Amino acid sequence: MEIKVMFEHLLDRLPDIRQDGEMQRLRSPFINGVKHLPVAFSPVAPVTPVTPAAA
Repeated sequence: MEIKVMFEHLLDRLPDIRQDGEMQRLRSPFINGVKHLPVAFSPVAPVTPVTPAAA
């Protein structure tokens, strides 16, 4: 679930993100995944960090 939320926020901030090079797979008998995935995108203004409310 967390990875889905992360990608949703990433795509909201970088709508034109695109692959910019060859993907390298992670070679492991235990994990199947991506080791490197170069991307390119247009820069945007930074988002003001959210400060957690005092408990």
